Amino acid sequence: MDYDYYHNLRLKSNATRRAGNVKVYNDPQTGEEIGICHLNGYLWISDEGIEPDVNSIDSIAGALMAMHHVNTGDGSIVSELEGIHTRCPVRFTGEFADTMGNELMAVSMLARVVGGNDDSLPCGILGATRSASVQPMSMLSASYNLPQMSWEATSDELKDKEVYPLFARVVVASSAIAEATYHHLSENLKVKNIAILYVNDGYGISFLRTFQGLAQRGGIRSRAFAYPPAFTEDELREAVQSVKETGYRYIFYIGFPENVNFFLKEAARQELTGEDYFWFFGNEAMFEEIVDKDSLLDQAYNGVGFLQPSAGREGFGGGYDAFLSAWRNLDSAATGHFSDIVPKYPNFEYNFTSEVPIGWAMLAYDTVVAMGLAACEATADGEYFNGTELLQNLPLSFDGASGLVKFENSSSTRQSTSSLMEIVNLKRNGVEGGKVKYEASSSTVLQPNVDGSLWNTVQISPFIYADGTTTAPPDLPPINDGKGVDYHYIGKLRILGYLLASVVAVTSISFAGWTFHNRKTRVARASQPPFLVIICVGAIIMASSIITMSFDDQYFSTKAASVACMATPWLLSTGFATTFSALFSKTWRINKVLTQPNRFQRVTVGVKDVISPFIAFFTTNSIILICWTILAPLEFIRTANKVGTDQFNRTISSYGSCMAASDTRADPTLFAGFLAAWNTLIVAFTTYQAYVARNISTDYSESKYIAYCIVSILQAFIMGIPIVILLNQSEDAHRTAFLVQSLFVFIVTMVILLLIFVPKILHCRSATREKASNRQKSDGLLPNQTEKGLHFSISKGINMMNGLVRLEGGGPQDTHQGERSGTVGEGQGTIEEHPMTRQPQRITNSSSSLPQGLQFIIMKPIKMVDGLILRSENSRMSESPDDLLNNTGDGFGSRS
Repeated sequence: MDYDYYHNLRLKSNATRRAGNVKVYNDPQTGEEIGICHLNGYLWISDEGIEPDVNSIDSIAGALMAMHHVNTGDGSIVSELEGIHTRCPVRFTGEFADTMGNELMAVSMLARVVGGNDDSLPCGILGATRSASVQPMSMLSASYNLPQMSWEATSDELKDKEVYPLFARVVVASSAIAEATYHHLSENLKVKNIAILYVNDGYGISFLRTFQGLAQRGGIRSRAFAYPPAFTEDELREAVQSVKETGYRYIFYIGFPENVNFFLKEAARQELTGEDYFWFFGNEAMFEEIVDKDSLLDQAYNGVGFLQPSAGREGFGGGYDAFLSAWRNLDSAATGHFSDIVPKYPNFEYNFTSEVPIGWAMLAYDTVVAMGLAACEATADGEYFNGTELLQNLPLSFDGASGLVKFENSSSTRQSTSSLMEIVNLKRNGVEGGKVKYEASSSTVLQPNVDGSLWNTVQISPFIYADGTTTAPPDLPPINDGKGVDYHYIGKLRILGYLLASVVAVTSISFAGWTFHNRKTRVARASQPPFLVIICVGAIIMASSIITMSFDDQYFSTKAASVACMATPWLLSTGFATTFSALFSKTWRINKVLTQPNRFQRVTVGVKDVISPFIAFFTTNSIILICWTILAPLEFIRTANKVGTDQFNRTISSYGSCMAASDTRADPTLFAGFLAAWNTLIVAFTTYQAYVARNISTDYSESKYIAYCIVSILQAFIMGIPIVILLNQSEDAHRTAFLVQSLFVFIVTMVILLLIFVPKILHCRSATREKASNRQKSDGLLPNQTEKGLHFSISKGINMMNGLVRLEGGGPQDTHQGERSGTVGEGQGTIEEHPMTRQPQRITNSSSSLPQGLQFIIMKPIKMVDGLILRSENSRMSESPDDLLNNTGDGFGSRS
């Protein structure tokens, strides 16, 4: 059947009646009754009736092709149309008018049509192009129960069924373009920050509201700036300047295509284009194909992108390919009919098959198909329909020329994810004679899935950005002007920490080696070698905490750094407790052996007695640390500094520190307090024992040096803690804390080691030199003289009272000063010093009575070494303190 058959029938025959919105005719060919649904179309085809837009004419051709396929039951494009003419008595015709983009003209045209008699009323309205025209037209047409469908108007306000009850469209709303833009920027480009320029009208506000709502839910930060629809140069400049001040590198433009070049030129003037920026346009954009090289547009064009709804692509299958095939095979009868219907323009003749039409032709085709399917459904009961009944019978979905057409139940608008979307890339396409040619080509397609519920991204070709690469620029400026985040790593201070720990370790090992080498000397035996070694071990353990404190996420994983966080208090507390427990046990043992000399019962201090307090101190520390590790473990956590973020809320400065885990069941400071209190108690116990031993010779007790250690530690605390608190306000607080803590551990360990060991080493060296000197002097002395000490013979009885020797009987006296001064003959001599405490005590040779003490008689020569009377052959004498502390053979001793 010819394209113009029903068109001529409507014009040349009289309708028998009007039923609903349909005029009823008798078909001359079949003799049957048919209803003709005549559609009036109102489109923006030209400006002022000159030079029509071929895309608009293509859309008219697409609508007329759809009418023919509905009238003839041609299912070559939409399978649901196959044979529809045999089961549906409705046929479609149409006519179109040019509104010239003028809303008032569009409404006036419609008003003249509906203002006549009922015979002049159409069956429905097609169009208009702009939402601003559709809105008043749809309210007017609805008052006459005329359905209106558009394939171009995208305003979201048209979704309101209370205001526009009889409006429907096969094009998606502006919100769908906003949804697709958000999908591409967030899913494909991973954008998190974007500036928005939007036109301050209904279209721009609706678009912005949808995009920002999605962006907020998706974690994209956006800042929007409005410009008026009719803007001045100053308003344009201010809008672009506002965008520049945000610092964002991605700019999204919402507005009319014809204004794109104005904004890009101004952006180039303000250096808001080029390699560091990416401009993206919602919906179509109008560009010049050829521009001057290095012009503002040349600086701005390359690498920009825009999104546009698409009616399909060749090769993607579906109705699009079938439509192109039918379009290319249009015969002269079809194109002649199209020419008759399209408005006439002077000096213009269009060949409908010369080019592949853009998407409006496919969308116009699907618009008429949707009305045809609805009309057929509405007349299923044998009755014709009105406008309300027609829209109520719109198909939920069908596979059309533009792909899957799926309507929203609430708005009769095409569902956003059922429409194909294309990402278009504007890029250079050659330079010639100072001119640069640009082309716009599709880069990415957002293709609806089978049921139209979401988009699948399909890349057609790589997107070329302004720098000539396929890598999208970052959406924000480089952090710290390209320097990156300042993580305040410990860095080279770690080397200092390792050095300090090594010095302590080497010193401890050296002192332990000296102890072992000199373990049989009088000084070493008196100092109790096992405890000296334990002190060295404790110092090494404590110094090892410097190494664990140096762990951060620069060279180690976060997990390893977290393990080191918890290891630090273990090493510090264990090492400290080990060292001071050894000092306590060592001093306590000396006190047990050498104090209270008037008690002549035998007192034995064995291994078990001495180790018990050591184990108690160590075990208590371990219990507290185990509870800490289980209930409130420390983790390595990176935290932004107080001024550690920039204007984009990015971290530009952070530090890592040991903090309580997020799921901690207790406060770690509680356990740290317990440890501090317990270890302070250990120091207090040690201090007390040192005080008790203050009168014992430093050869056997380190009370003086223990006091020095404690004073030094207190000084380190007093100086270190305020420094840490003050420097904690700086950005380098954690590095400072590491340095101060490392130095504190180093000072504490070295003070203990040096004060405990250095005096013994010096004393040992002095004794060795003196021993060598005495050996040299022994040549030529009396036979009863030995290599060390002063020898003399006493033929009288002596007694020992309070550890002092007293001669029995009278005789000349000669005071013996010091350890080796003076001359004493047989039967003569007075000792004026207590051999252990060094307290002066003058003893005379007055009485032979022995009021207390142990009395014995020596008939052979005796000798005095270091102020002590040592027994000679066949004599009974008191033992020296060295022997008292070592005569059990196990490093411990007893007193008789």
